[in-house]
Amino acid sequence: MTYQRISDSVGTHDRFLRAISASLDAALESLGDPAVRLVSIRSHSDSLLVYDDVVVKLVLPGGIPMTVDCWSDLEAELGLNIVEGFDENVAAATAMVMDFVEDCYEYGFDKIAALFEDARRIASVQPAKDSSGNGHSFSLDALELSFRPFWRNNGMLIFKAEYSSLNEWLRAASFTEEEIYDKQKLRKVLREAGDEFAKRAAAKRRLSAYGATGEIDLLAINLLKQKGDPQDQLRDLPKKYPWEGDIGVRCGRAFARKTIYGSPTVSIVENEIRVCCIELPEAGLVNAHGKPITDIVDCPLFSPEMIIVDARHERRNDSTDVLFEIRQPRYFYCGSSGLIWEPHTVG
Repeated sequence: MTYQRISDSVGTHDRFLRAISASLDAALESLGDPAVRLVSIRSHSDSLLVYDDVVVKLVLPGGIPMTVDCWSDLEAELGLNIVEGFDENVAAATAMVMDFVEDCYEYGFDKIAALFEDARRIASVQPAKDSSGNGHSFSLDALELSFRPFWRNNGMLIFKAEYSSLNEWLRAASFTEEEIYDKQKLRKVLREAGDEFAKRAAAKRRLSAYGATGEIDLLAINLLKQKGDPQDQLRDLPKKYPWEGDIGVRCGRAFARKTIYGSPTVSIVENEIRVCCIELPEAGLVNAHGKPITDIVDCPLFSPEMIIVDARHERRNDSTDVLFEIRQPRYFYCGSSGLIWEPHTVG
């Protein structure tokens, strides 16, 4: 992938980008004041001379950044993006970008600048620090208008926001929200992101008070035991299970997420255990309350400390499953040493 600044020297392929730059400069000049500034052009490849390979960055009046990515998977699949000829592709890229610029012009640059200021204000009133002494914070790092062909000719403003926060493992992380399609949605995204940060920061403070990195359910510990030494497994757990896998995480609490195929198939997610394609008498469901799950279901991941708090049938497609909800011990753990301590039962 190349990134071509307007002022850089250009080669054979970049002659195409320079031609688009010149064409856009002329088109933007026709808008008059206030001026829209062309910042850069890049391409997805190093060789294609087609308009839908082009990404253009601009700055609108008021310092509002804007990106137009001319590529569309839908148009490519339908063959709608085929344009023959060098000049024709230059014209197509220019037309694509100018359609979005003109939408912004019609909306009003002052109004767009006010929306950006409103977004920054919303982000600024969110809790700035996690108060745990670790220096983690919530911040809106970047906000821009970001358009792709799908949004062409509908007059809508599409936002892209990048912000820093804490992830589910309670570690500092960067997040990107794309295709935010109106100002109400933008406000909602920022407020919810701030609320999530506050919740995770509170969890981090509570865990830090016990010297813990996180919490882990007994089901997850039993699952890790099947993979080897759980203490070794717990060291740097987020790197082993960043998003997907047998171990999930929510607000610093690690839980099991596993399907064990057999007769019957057992599916486990957090405190929910689904036994597939099986039915129990209604009296059996009622009597299951308060019993260890090991009294009802044979599974190597289950322990007698896991107590059934709810049992019911659930019909899916053409079969009926039994759905158990359990209460299980939860432990603190240290991600550096792998140590586990202080179990406490939670609902």
